Amino acid sequence: MHALRTKIAIWGEALTGSIREPKATMWFVKSLVGYALLKLIFLWPAAAVMLRYHTLTLPRSWAGKLILAPAVVANLNVHVFFASVIAFLAVMLFVRVNFRLNLVFFWLMVNLYVVNLPSGNGSDLVLLMLSFWCILIDDLRQGRGDDALATTAHNVGRLLCQLQIVMLYAVSGWDKLMSESWRTGEAWAYIRNLDVLANTYLHGLLQGPTLNVLFAWSTIAFECLFVVLVWFKRTRLPMLFVGTVIHLGIWILLSLPDFGLVMIVSYVVFLKDEDVARLRGWIRR
Repeated sequence: MHALRTKIAIWGEALTGSIREPKATMWFVKSLVGYALLKLIFLWPAAAVMLRYHTLTLPRSWAGKLILAPAVVANLNVHVFFASVIAFLAVMLFVRVNFRLNLVFFWLMVNLYVVNLPSGNGSDLVLLMLSFWCILIDDLRQGRGDDALATTAHNVGRLLCQLQIVMLYAVSGWDKLMSESWRTGEAWAYIRNLDVLANTYLHGLLQGPTLNVLFAWSTIAFECLFVVLVWFKRTRLPMLFVGTVIHLGIWILLSLPDFGLVMIVSYVVFLKDEDVARLRGWIRR
């Protein structure tokens, strides 16, 4: 019991004592906003065509219409919706983050999720959930570093974003491990031959029973190991690097750029301020 109380005290101090990785956390929020901005720019033409033939089902209550007001606007004029949201996100990239802006960001992502629901995928849900946890994050360099409540909220928001990604890998890895089709490599072979996913320019490459099993088990191993190793200093950056390579591979092989990019962007929340300083120095050089 004493050891447990000690650990709880350490965890409590980590969340409430001081601001955790403020620069890296701001990089993460800005990266997430930048990803959303790019997604909207590329989605705009397709959404304009989609909404020409598909009317969104929206709530009739005043409360529902208020929450989904931007989606109501999209139903009336999709170009006004996209132009307005893109303008807001562009401004958000150049101003200091606070929980009010993050709340508006989440509100807009909820409406984007509704607008894009007919053609959405897993990246929309990841973006939505991360934007929700970001509500708690505030740029505490604005003179609020001594605010205990704001500090705790900031640290908790960062931790919840990390746990969101870790749980995604945990559930996905466990499901694959329990699936016979993944253990035998059959699932990977099936995915590689889906006309709607597989990159037609690379069709036929890197295929075969042995490679299917190798790729399937590599995916399972990475997802299961990420859950544990991303928390340790020596293995954190190597796991993030391997994950980046894997998602770039999925991007190219399966033509899933939006999901691959949002997962790579999510890795920024695991960086430390020292990593950010090192990256800035590398970029300047």
